[in-house]
Amino acid sequence: MPMGKFKKTLGYVTNLGGGGDELDRMVAFLVNSYQDANRVRKALDERFNKGAEFVVGMDRGGRLVKIKRVMEYGKRKYLVEGTDGQWHEPEEKVWAMAMFELGRSNKVT
Repeated sequence: MPMGKFKKTLGYVTNLGGGGDELDRMVAFLVNSYQDANRVRKALDERFNKGAEFVVGMDRGGRLVKIKRVMEYGKRKYLVEGTDGQWHEPEEKVWAMAMFELGRSNKVT
C-alpha cells in the first residue's frame, strides 16, 4: 500500500517503472511499503533521540553523506550535507530516510 504523504516522490518512482539507481529503488520500496517506511523513520528518529548530531547515509553515487535533524517552527526537518559542504533539505523526508537505510543496508553506519 503506497504511503499518501509522499505524493511528489510517488509520482517520480512510478514514472521510473522499477528502473533507476539504488537510491531510487530504496525510495520506491519505502514509498510503497508503509510498514518499512515507518520502521526506517523510527530507527532514524531513535538515533537523533539518543543524542546523535548527525547520522551517516549513502547518496546516489555511493558516497557517504551526513544527515542531520533540525527543529524549525515545531517541525522536524532533515538536512543532507552535499558534496559542496552545504546542508540541503530534500524535496520530501523519504529521500533522507532512503539515504539512511541505504547506508544501514550497506553497513556504513
